[in-house]
Amino acid sequence: MNSQKIVWVTLAAFALSFAAYWVILAWQPDFHSRWLQGEDRGVEWLTFIGFLLAAITAASVLKRYRTMSLPARAYLAFLALFFFVCAGEEISWGQRVLGFETPEKVKEVNEQGELNLHNLRLQYIHPKDVFSIFMKLFGIILPLALYKWNRRDDSPARRYLPPPLMALCFLVPELIDVTADGIEDMQPACIPGRFLKVIASQNEELQEMYWAFCAFVSVFLIRRAWNLRLRRPGS
Repeated sequence: MNSQKIVWVTLAAFALSFAAYWVILAWQPDFHSRWLQGEDRGVEWLTFIGFLLAAITAASVLKRYRTMSLPARAYLAFLALFFFVCAGEEISWGQRVLGFETPEKVKEVNEQGELNLHNLRLQYIHPKDVFSIFMKLFGIILPLALYKWNRRDDSPARRYLPPPLMALCFLVPELIDVTADGIEDMQPACIPGRFLKVIASQNEELQEMYWAFCAFVSVFLIRRAWNLRLRRPGS
């Protein structure tokens, strides 16, 4: 399966999962609130799994391709570490699962009183904004800006960036964010009022889940590009 087919399959999976999420909310709200919505439930754990798979996949490239240049190794090590931190942050490093307390100094500066970085109150920029900027650069801006050098499966840029078509997948969480921001004010007639608050509150959780699987598919395609290089004569 070439990279284009992988991207289209990913988009189809996104569409089906998104539809299933809201169908479950409409028809089985108790199941939705118990198993999908909120902390330590399905969406959050899927986000953790997606980022963890991305980190493991990036690390596996490092382990296999020991002859790559130092900048390439540094970049892939950064991706592995970045996505590992994203996975840990998503579950507050297992704090609620393991039941340990937040240190007082962290609790004072954390918006949710938890042991994580993404809820820290900083003066000039929010940690979540840093993450959002990176995902836009990695998944949308750079792949499209470097389209000329990144459009073919055997392009050297594919060893570092997802293909340009992957930007469509990264647009899914962006569109969720854009369209859900004002949904409570819009109050569409087709959505019962009791769902509006849930939809607005789930905006961020769904966005992070799709980002996580965008990250995994992207790193999987990067690993695939290194595999193609390895198969070529003289590599």
